[in-house]
Amino acid sequence: MSHLTPPAKVLVSKEPCFCKQLHQYCDPASCSEAWDGAAPPHFNVPWVKLVDSAIAGCHTCQILQQSVEMFEELPSKADELLKAMHKRVKIRRVPRSVMLTPQSWYGTNNDAAYEEGFEICQVSPSGCDAFPEGSFKNLATGDSSSFEQCREWIQDCRKTHKACQAEVHLLPRRVIDIGHIEGEEFSPRLYETHNEIGDYSALSHCWGPAATSVLTTTIETYQGRLLGIRWDLLCRTFREGIIITHKLGLRYIWIDSLCIIQDDILDWQSESKQMGSIYSYSNFTIAALKSEDGNGGCFVDNEKIYLHPAGRPLIAVRRLPRHSAWEHYRTVDPHLPLFSRAWTLQEELLAPRVLYYGPDELVFQCRSAQACLCGKTPQNWGTTKYKYEIARLDSSSLEVVRQSWASIVQQYSSRFLTIRTDRLPAISGLAKAFENRGLGRYIAGIWTENLPIWLIWCRQDHGSIDSNNVYVAPSWSWASVAAGTQVFFHIFAMREYKPSDSRVEVLDAVVNPAGADHTGALHSGHLYLRGRVICADLWLTDVRRKRGEHRLRKGPWETEVALDVAPEFDRVLYPEKVHCLFLCSLVLEEPRGLVQFILILKEGDQPGEYKRRGIAIVEKGVQLTEDCECSSEYRPGLELEREKDLRGNVRKCDAVEAWFKDVEEKEITLI
Repeated sequence: MSHLTPPAKVLVSKEPCFCKQLHQYCDPASCSEAWDGAAPPHFNVPWVKLVDSAIAGCHTCQILQQSVEMFEELPSKADELLKAMHKRVKIRRVPRSVMLTPQSWYGTNNDAAYEEGFEICQVSPSGCDAFPEGSFKNLATGDSSSFEQCREWIQDCRKTHKACQAEVHLLPRRVIDIGHIEGEEFSPRLYETHNEIGDYSALSHCWGPAATSVLTTTIETYQGRLLGIRWDLLCRTFREGIIITHKLGLRYIWIDSLCIIQDDILDWQSESKQMGSIYSYSNFTIAALKSEDGNGGCFVDNEKIYLHPAGRPLIAVRRLPRHSAWEHYRTVDPHLPLFSRAWTLQEELLAPRVLYYGPDELVFQCRSAQACLCGKTPQNWGTTKYKYEIARLDSSSLEVVRQSWASIVQQYSSRFLTIRTDRLPAISGLAKAFENRGLGRYIAGIWTENLPIWLIWCRQDHGSIDSNNVYVAPSWSWASVAAGTQVFFHIFAMREYKPSDSRVEVLDAVVNPAGADHTGALHSGHLYLRGRVICADLWLTDVRRKRGEHRLRKGPWETEVALDVAPEFDRVLYPEKVHCLFLCSLVLEEPRGLVQFILILKEGDQPGEYKRRGIAIVEKGVQLTEDCECSSEYRPGLELEREKDLRGNVRKCDAVEAWFKDVEEKEITLI
């Protein structure tokens, strides 16, 4: 709880303030700022105007200004005026409070911190009703009222949501028995279940950079864990996960670091491939959303600040919970560390019910609905979770299933891993869930159904170099790019796909798993294709830019290239000779139209072997180089579609088909 001292006295302006709309509910007999207008009680105002009004002496604007400043760091003085000019405040009066939402900061990286804004109310009555008298709903996530709400959500879900019903299933091989309760004390221990049936919770959490805050089970500590685990050795997140499990009526909780023997490779391989089933059959999953390691815990109190403006009653202010993560496609958010970790995506998507313990409040999400303590989480159907649930339906079309997997990979690829080789294991549970959905055989993160379209991926940010040179996946798989590099599939924009659109024939696809799990880590992977391959030059242009820009050049024509990883410029001599495989030609949604895709390859160690370097995505033709005459470069007999710029000069030619027209097909191997 914080307090703010009254501001210094200033000259009070006699002009009506823009905040007069908040005073239309005031009684003129008791409030000198009462206004008899009929405007809607919501408006937008520039931040600088609100500050000027507060300085001029408007008590209401002083409260609005101080409400923001007590929670937010203001811009530095050097840029204060410039940045403040780019900020507006949305003010809205609702029955029990005034909502204040700063719209944007210019030049900051902290936009997510105040997307939802603040809530203001009077704690005690007064003659002024600009701020309604009321009290805030309790959003403390470790409070008894929050546990009661969780019980209601879960009971309602189990009774009424057909999609959320799970079959009676065995407990995982090992769980944590939370033990008998004596007062507030627990006596947890690792428990071997021996094929027992029962309900359990599962914990989804961040281990942290060094994983030192998280207790583990090893070969050496295994027998001791069966006898008991000292409560004081458990990190805060584990302790609070156990408390939640107990409060919601369960005896067992599954925690990965304790239920898998971490230094036993055979045990890890055996248990990690069951993780998809473990989360799928849990009663609910506890997601420690706000914690970057084991010390962050689950529970939070929603902070309130009390203002004491001169001549006013006590005013209460608090930040409203942020809901952006539940409204749209979820990206990595520094305020929600759990969403930055790769392993946790399948944990939340596979679980029938998830309790997200965030920095502001508690959010419940199941396969059919979502809700939160404040009651304002939207029912948004564009989330990856919803797309995944739709794809699980037997009635879903193949297109829906394809797009759901592409959406999952796009989100998953932007997340980070501590161990590089976990790239495929950390999504293996989801891969198993998509098997037998019409996508063919699963190979290294993609599917054999219409395999060429699964090769049409590119990075949306710049891929990093694997300095450790550890094998993770074949070069033709998106999983070969380092974790934290988001990839995009053009399946999203594809109108339809016909086999005739492909310019390659798939002869075979072979992967060699590193263990017993065919969806897990790999030793190798090969694609055997028949297609047309040409040589071309790869150029680097505009080296002054951070990464430069790569272009593919063949004769007088060139096009842009998206490389899969960043080259080390001092080790590449340009132009670099590369090989090009014409992959397919697709019609995408307007305004893109016809788009042609060319894989950029480099030779492998064996004859006929190639590694993927990147992809050229050719839209509306191939641009001519600056130093050629288009008319002199046309070959007789080729019909090339030409475009002219405003000066009448020929600038673009659809030369892709011409590049490959007279090239004989050959068999190649992508590794």
